Amino acid sequence: MKSKTSIHPQSSVNWKKRCLRRLYKWALEGQEPERQLFLAVSQAIYIKHFQKPIFQLAVQRNKINLLVYEPNQEVILQWITH
Repeated sequence: MKSKTSIHPQSSVNWKKRCLRRLYKWALEGQEPERQLFLAVSQAIYIKHFQKPIFQLAVQRNKINLLVYEPNQEVILQWITH
């Protein structure tokens, strides 16, 4: 029986990005624990993706704070904290 492992390069990039975000969050918590990180998403992306139950579950479980903005008017529409 042969076994072949292949890791898609994009998977590796995504993993590195997740690790860097987590390290940044930990560093920020150590230096400035009162500060909160927010993921900024446009209103269009929020409506298209973040209204779906799977995204809502991921945001809640990972306690991801969101900042929803309107890019054309350059206005913050909503701050969502968990």
